[in-house]
Amino acid sequence: MVQHRRAVYRSRDEQETSADMYFCHVTTGSMAQGFASIYESAHDTLLVDKHVVCVYKDDEMRFPKSFTVFSMHEEYSQPGYFCLKAKQLGSFRQTIIKRSLLKYRKYGDTYISSEFYKSHVLNHTFSSSKDDSFDIFPAQKNDTGNGMHLIVRGELTTILRTPLLRCVSTKLLLQQWISRPRKFLWPSRELIDAVCQQECHVLPVCSPDGKHRKLEWRVHFTMSELKLTDSWSQPQYKLFVLLKIINRTLYIPIHHALTSYMIKHVLFWMFETEDLMQFTEDNVFEALKVALEKLLNVLKTNKLQHYLTPEINLYENKMDYFTKQELLRKMEENIEEGADVLKHCPRINEALYKMTSLQLREYGSARDKLETLRLVRLHSWRHIREGRVQWHEGDELRPSEQLNKRIYFRMNDIVWPEWREYSSSDLDADDVRRMLREKIHDALA
Repeated sequence: MVQHRRAVYRSRDEQETSADMYFCHVTTGSMAQGFASIYESAHDTLLVDKHVVCVYKDDEMRFPKSFTVFSMHEEYSQPGYFCLKAKQLGSFRQTIIKRSLLKYRKYGDTYISSEFYKSHVLNHTFSSSKDDSFDIFPAQKNDTGNGMHLIVRGELTTILRTPLLRCVSTKLLLQQWISRPRKFLWPSRELIDAVCQQECHVLPVCSPDGKHRKLEWRVHFTMSELKLTDSWSQPQYKLFVLLKIINRTLYIPIHHALTSYMIKHVLFWMFETEDLMQFTEDNVFEALKVALEKLLNVLKTNKLQHYLTPEINLYENKMDYFTKQELLRKMEENIEEGADVLKHCPRINEALYKMTSLQLREYGSARDKLETLRLVRLHSWRHIREGRVQWHEGDELRPSEQLNKRIYFRMNDIVWPEWREYSSSDLDADDVRRMLREKIHDALA
C-alpha cells in the first residue's frame, strides 16, 4: 500500500503540473512518503514557480532568457537562511515576482523580498482544487514562522498549499553532508548521489534574529528528504508510524512540542549512527524504546540538529517550565513501559490485544481494498473532469465515468452494505451521500 500511495500522488502531481502554466505541484509530507492514508493528515502541496530558479552564489549554471534567476547569499544570515539577489531577470515574470523585487540604490543590486512575496501571494488567487467531490472554502493565511500555507478546507479534506521557489544547487549546499564520515551502511553511496540530484526549495521565511528580515529566505530539502524516506525498509517506516501515533495520542495533548518532521530527523540520525542490521521485524519494539529516548534527549537539551545541515537546530522550546516537566515525566514513564506504551493508543491497543489474528487480517484487507479504490478514483478524477466540459441530467456516462461510478458503489458496499436500501427510501439522497462520505472518511482516517 505504501508504494501504491506514492505512485498515485506522484502521478497526480505530474497531471496537475502539466495542466498548470505557472507552477509545479509537489505533494509532500506523509502523503508523499506513503505512510498515511488519504484522510489521516492534511494534503501538503508545494507550488513551485516554473520560471524562477535559485542557485548558490558560486554556481555558474546557465538558464534560458525567459527564466528569472536569483543567487543565494548567506553572509549576513543565520545558518540555513539566504538573501536572494537577482542574477537574471527573465522575460517571463509573474506579477508576484515583479512586485516583490527591491533595488538597493547604494550598490545597484536587486533582491526579492520574502516579506513582499508573502504579502502578494495572499492577494493572488491560486487554484486550490477543481475536484467536485468536495466543497472548497476560501483560502486563508497560516503564517506560523515555519512557513506560509494557503489553507483550503473541504468538508472532510484539508489542503495546505505552500508557494515557494526552486533551487538547483543541492549538491553545493550539501557538501558537508556528502563528505561526512559514516560508520554504517545507511545512507549508501548510491542513495547519497540520488539525494544530491534532487532540487531543493527556498521558502519566504526569515530567521528569528536576522539583520535583513525582509530579504531572508529559508532553504528546504523536501525532495532530498523524500528520497531518504523512500529508501526506508518496512521495519524502519513502521517505527516512524508508531512514533507518530504515540506523539499524536500521548504528547500533543500536553504540548505540540514534537512534530512529525522532528521525529523524521531523529530517525535519520538514528539510522545513520546505528547498525541497520538492528532494524528488523523482530525488534521494532526495542528500536521504539531507543527512538523515544532520543526524543526525550531533544526535549532535555533543547537541541535537534537538522540531518542534512547540522548547523540548523530544528527544536525551539516554546513550553513553560511546568508543561515541559509534565511532558518529560510522561515520556520517561512511556520509556519504562517499553512495548506496553502502545496500549495507550486506542487503535493499536484494539488491534494488538482485542482482535483475533483472523479479525485483524480481515479488517486490514477490507481497509486496503477501500483505500485502493479511493486512490484509483482520485487518480482518475482529473481525466474525467477534463473530458467532460459540461454535464446535464440524463447525459450518457462515458466509459471512464462509468468506471468511476462502479468504484464509488464498491466503496459504499464496503463501508455500508445496506446503503442501497436507504437510497431508495424516503431518506434524502443528499443525507445518504453525506453519510457515505463520512463512513469512508472514518474508515480511512
